[in-house]
Amino acid sequence: MTQSVPHEVLLLFIALGVVYLAECFGRLRPGQVAVEQRAFGGWKLHTDGWFFRSPLPGGLLFVLDGWRLGASELAAYAETPHAVRARKPSGWGWRRAPWDKQEILVRHDEVRVGGALFFRGETPARARALARALARLRRAGNPARERSKWIAEALDAEAAKGRADEVGKAATPVGVASALWAGWLLLITVLLLRDFRWIQAWPLFLIGGLALYSAVVLLYWRAHRRIHPDAASDRRQQVIALALSPLGAIRAPDRLSRDALADHHALACALALLKGPALDAVARAALIEVLHPAIEPWQPHKPELAADRADFLAFVAPSIRAATSELDPDRLVIPDPPPNPEQRAYCPRCFADYRADVPQCDDCGGLALSRWPSASQAD
Repeated sequence: MTQSVPHEVLLLFIALGVVYLAECFGRLRPGQVAVEQRAFGGWKLHTDGWFFRSPLPGGLLFVLDGWRLGASELAAYAETPHAVRARKPSGWGWRRAPWDKQEILVRHDEVRVGGALFFRGETPARARALARALARLRRAGNPARERSKWIAEALDAEAAKGRADEVGKAATPVGVASALWAGWLLLITVLLLRDFRWIQAWPLFLIGGLALYSAVVLLYWRAHRRIHPDAASDRRQQVIALALSPLGAIRAPDRLSRDALADHHALACALALLKGPALDAVARAALIEVLHPAIEPWQPHKPELAADRADFLAFVAPSIRAATSELDPDRLVIPDPPPNPEQRAYCPRCFADYRADVPQCDDCGGLALSRWPSASQAD
């Protein structure tokens, strides 16, 4: 005769299930995309906002940056070989600071030049990637040539594919261990739900669980050291967080791979991993970002910085178009004609349709509209 599960234990199982499902949610800031490895092969694209990852353990997740918010910071130092604009926290504005001899430091997600905050990355990996680029440009005798080389490397799809393969190999043992850990937890849950008398075997459950859990944490530390050899501080924080989160250990592989492609542009990663509509979506976003950037609120008040940003985007635009040449860039940046003839114009950034009496797109900071050819001929 079996023994039913006490209601308190059943509620605990339900609560743990809800907590794990919460672990499967992620959020992307504007300009970011995520590429998730499917359980049975292939890759799935996630775009701006909240997204839900597969609850199955063992898959990789790459969060990719398209330089949307970084464009102004990148332009600031790429265009000024003898000075750098350092931004204070909380939007206090920009100021010039001499930097020829200034030390570049990375503190968690902050890049500091001479002690002043230059850039706050979305992640520590993003901050380290920018610091490496900044150091390269500062050492270069010809900053413009070095910047071109850096952009070419960031858009190199073959290099992005090689890096993704390298991360996949390093994360394989972590994926196997996390899958075994998830299976162990599932086995315990099923046995206890079928017959609560299995609780008497708790020493076996505890010993097996500690062995598998410790293996996940140890393998994660080794893989992180291999993938991010220059991130000792971040590695300690992540390992401690993983050791304190048994359910989070199920998702150890995607934690490990999340920022591994920070040195590469999202377009390069998409060309290496995606195909079809998903690839078109990333390529379209990359083209629109350099061809039709949104008008930022600070631009009217910071004309010099706005000019630097425009110069940087103009410098990057030919490289982006060249990288998307096989996808027909002109096709990607023009939306389908609207069925309603009253819609005479469209926003070249968000593709919203407008009537003739609307001059600009307020959602994109007042960006000027483009008119449909048919509307121009009618006029």
